[in-house]
Amino acid sequence: LLLNGEPVAGHPVVANRGTTNKLEGKQKEFTDEQGRVRFVVDGAGTWVLRTVCLMPAGEPQEPLWDSYWAAYTLTIPQNK
Repeated sequence: LLLNGEPVAGHPVVANRGTTNKLEGKQKEFTDEQGRVRFVVDGAGTWVLRTVCLMPAGEPQEPLWDSYWAAYTLTIPQNK
């Protein structure tokens, strides 16, 4: 996980299998010093990894926070 080209350490990332209507297998892990995170992908299907970083806004104005959202979707095929 990078923000402005720099690794974000100790940041939560969530992984779920399924769609937004039916999520399964929720896992939550934290990034390491290099911004990397590992999950156990324990089944076939569509997986979504997501996170949001909240940072103080650059100017003393509304809103007070800037939010940076990231998501990654992958599909693991069924074994035959």
